[in-house]
Amino acid sequence: MGALDGKVALVTGATQAMGEAIAHRLAADGAIVVGTGRGADRGEAAAGRIRAAGLSAEFIAADLSREDEVARLVAKAARRHGTVDIVVNNAAWLDDREAAPHLLATPTFDAIVKVGLYAPFWLAKYAAPLMIDGGRGGVFLSISSYAAARGVAGIPAYTAAKGGLEALTRQLAAQYAGHGIRANTLVLGSIQVPRNADLHGDEAMAAALRAARMTDRPGTPADVAAAIGFLACDEASFITGATLDVDGGLLAKAPVLRVAERATRNAVPAARLAGDPATEG
Repeated sequence: MGALDGKVALVTGATQAMGEAIAHRLAADGAIVVGTGRGADRGEAAAGRIRAAGLSAEFIAADLSREDEVARLVAKAARRHGTVDIVVNNAAWLDDREAAPHLLATPTFDAIVKVGLYAPFWLAKYAAPLMIDGGRGGVFLSISSYAAARGVAGIPAYTAAKGGLEALTRQLAAQYAGHGIRANTLVLGSIQVPRNADLHGDEAMAAALRAARMTDRPGTPADVAAAIGFLACDEASFITGATLDVDGGLLAKAPVLRVAERATRNAVPAARLAGDPATEG
């Protein structure tokens, strides 16, 4: 018996490595997975790989920047499987044209926010009534980024969408708690995927990324999928309105000051760190 047996999970951005890993994990836990994205060929191929493992997965192509497409997506999944129990807001619009606000075209900003923030709103708008009417609750899980909490130049639309997504997810948790519906956010950082393989493969950049986090290795889509799998299941039923950092300690890590660096390297006694001027500066 899987932790998600009989549950119907809708995963956005399922044409990419992260979405496929999440979909595969939920299917392995027993869920009926419906992946979605714009690329029908890539989506069908991803669903096929999951089915080849003996699991339940399908793909429905949809343009998440359009409300009518999102409504159609939810309705189609519900017609096929009776309801939608789990929604994973994984999709994000990444655009090389994003730039500083004074250089950013409004249509580009709009397109990024439509997928990153409007689509999760529309998914809640159309999936929450199914969860309420079904009487067995549900789960909304949203993928955010450390960039929503840190200033990162050059991506104002992406960071605005992620910051809004975190706020929206807390709102969903508050709004629907009485119906047994939970909503949580995963905040990612230093995750290695095919899209950023060039960064992690560059020696200097890899060293900088390593210095920014606590763990020796970068994260993987499987790490994210494991966290999603836990938050989606009933064992996490007391967790809602929360943000979980899946970032190798990136957001929690303080700058490496000389005192802290020497304390780590030389195991300086705590008493000396507390008051010995020789350890300061």
